[in-house]
Amino acid sequence: GGWGKDSKPVRGYESMYFYGGHTSPAVYDFYLYSDYDKLLLRSAFKVHDIPSGWVGAGNNYIIHGNTIYYQINSPFSMSKLNLTSSKYNYRVIPAASQRFSYSYSETQNLDFAADETGLWVMYASEDSNGKIILARLDEKAFGISEEFNTGVFKQLAGNAFMACGVMYATRSVDMTTEEIFYSYNTKTNEEKHLNIPFPKFQEKYTNLDYNPTDQKLYMYNNGYYVSYSVAFDKKIQP
Repeated sequence: GGWGKDSKPVRGYESMYFYGGHTSPAVYDFYLYSDYDKLLLRSAFKVHDIPSGWVGAGNNYIIHGNTIYYQINSPFSMSKLNLTSSKYNYRVIPAASQRFSYSYSETQNLDFAADETGLWVMYASEDSNGKIILARLDEKAFGISEEFNTGVFKQLAGNAFMACGVMYATRSVDMTTEEIFYSYNTKTNEEKHLNIPFPKFQEKYTNLDYNPTDQKLYMYNNGYYVSYSVAFDKKIQP
């Protein structure tokens, strides 16, 4: 499972923390906490039952605008649950394939991300030969409004995240070091090969996400997390 803060908090929920966890890849319950201390004490403000569960890599989900976005496998699609109204919906992405996931996970086929520019989902398809397709989500219509074909094979990447309209992909250097090795800028369609190393607390991890509300990068695995402060080049400042 995993926990964190809403990437786009709504009024009245700015300091709300969430936690989702289970002993299997499918998570069925989702807990909201009014502050960090309440989370540590497991004193939940509200508990949600997740429709259909979700079958993914433990914490393959995102909270954005008080709505949880996650992957289900039957039918294979992206789903969302509003944490205020409990309204549930799902959308099939016809091109998305279940054959392609990150090198650290066998089930993270849809990867949700949020940044200063909006909400995203990353996946790979048969037509893309396993390379990551980056799609911008229309939150109101709950559909894809724009797609970008990147040059990085999903199965060779450890994970990917979005920041300031740029997708960054990571890979393993050794047991204790990860590196950001690729970027794709959706504003310019420019690809770059990078070499930005950073430490990882475990050899493998299940999720890596950037949170635009505090401009930090969060790495999760098996109920543990670490955060990294992010410094941007002036040319790509949010």
